Amino acid sequence: MNLQFRLLGVAWYTQEDYDRCRAMFIDGEALPPTYTDWKNQVEPFRERCIRQGIGVIQAYIDPNVFPDWCVANGCNADADGRDTFASDLAGRAMMERSRQRY
Repeated sequence: MNLQFRLLGVAWYTQEDYDRCRAMFIDGEALPPTYTDWKNQVEPFRERCIRQGIGVIQAYIDPNVFPDWCVANGCNADADGRDTFASDLAGRAMMERSRQRY
């Protein structure tokens, strides 16, 4: 039997950093205006993924580190950059999981 584990990286924020992150993102106005609004939007998505058998990695964005990560990885501080960051974290987690299996 070939069981495939799927893992999705999702950009995640702490309540303390949310406003700073929104302010530094090029497209920050596209995010919900408050942390509570964002959390109420992302939690149902995370729960749907889990119900569908998709693991979710919460890729916390640190506003002190993310801009440098973007520069080092040729990304902008926008939705694409956040997605790339989260995908990168999920990919590394999958590689670690594969190493542990063998």
